[in-house]
Amino acid sequence: MDKPFLNKKDLNSKLLKDGYVKLSLFVPEQLKKVRDFFFSETPKNYQTMFSTFFIQDYEYKKAVNTFLNQFIGTRIKHQISSEYYSIFSNFMVKPPMSENLLLHSDWTYTDEIENYSYNLWVPLENINSNNGGLWVVPKSHQFMNAIRGINLPRVQYLNEFEIQNRYSIPLNVNFGEAIIWNSRLLHFSFPNFSKKTRLAFSNFFVPKTCNKYYYFFDYDKNKLNKYEVKDSNFLLTQTYNQPPDIKYLTQKLEPNVIGKFDIHKFKKQVRKSSIINSYKSWKLINKTKKLMLQEGTSPFT
Repeated sequence: MDKPFLNKKDLNSKLLKDGYVKLSLFVPEQLKKVRDFFFSETPKNYQTMFSTFFIQDYEYKKAVNTFLNQFIGTRIKHQISSEYYSIFSNFMVKPPMSENLLLHSDWTYTDEIENYSYNLWVPLENINSNNGGLWVVPKSHQFMNAIRGINLPRVQYLNEFEIQNRYSIPLNVNFGEAIIWNSRLLHFSFPNFSKKTRLAFSNFFVPKTCNKYYYFFDYDKNKLNKYEVKDSNFLLTQTYNQPPDIKYLTQKLEPNVIGKFDIHKFKKQVRKSSIINSYKSWKLINKTKKLMLQEGTSPFT
């Protein structure tokens, strides 16, 4: 059975039900130190949206992971259960007019039957629809039964246009607030239309006592490879879109085990609970799409 992630029962109940919660965790002065770290330590040659997890510089990624873990440290101790720890941290960067982030759920790190993983997402400025704001699909985590990983086929997102148009909602997040979501929750973001780089950081939490995994698809042999994750160092040493060291390989699985997002059960649930996207959200999505086309950016690429 999944261990409670948040110490406050009402917040944890909402997290289990909706897949996400918004919290006020920091004061702006604290977060300015994080911004200063990023701009002083990160290479200046980024041009498109990226995660610092994908930079091929182990020492840099290690420094980011150490800094962010130390930063959140005691600041979240009263909110998050001691049964969990941050397995790795990174910055999420969206320069002006960078591409949109496709509908997705975060990678699978646990068995997700007995144990969930969670993402603590903290923007380093006010976030809204103009600067690459976050959109989520409430309750979608309850129906995400697919294994996710860095290069796995996107078979579970075949209905992404419908899901985005009908069931997603925007989350405006103020400087100092944070979003915590279940790793299975569907989410996405549109381009940053502002003239300023949008910056956020993430800490990924897993239960201390469960086994941790990393999945990579071998397209040459048509196998889903499952690797054991011993600690944060395993993730920090990975090379983008390259398989991990074979010594960590635990299983070679058939592609049919990847699973899917159960869109049919999800639709039944949202009809019962009236979560269908509001007219206001629908108008905002379409307004954003039109702006993307005007700027020469495809809405779904």
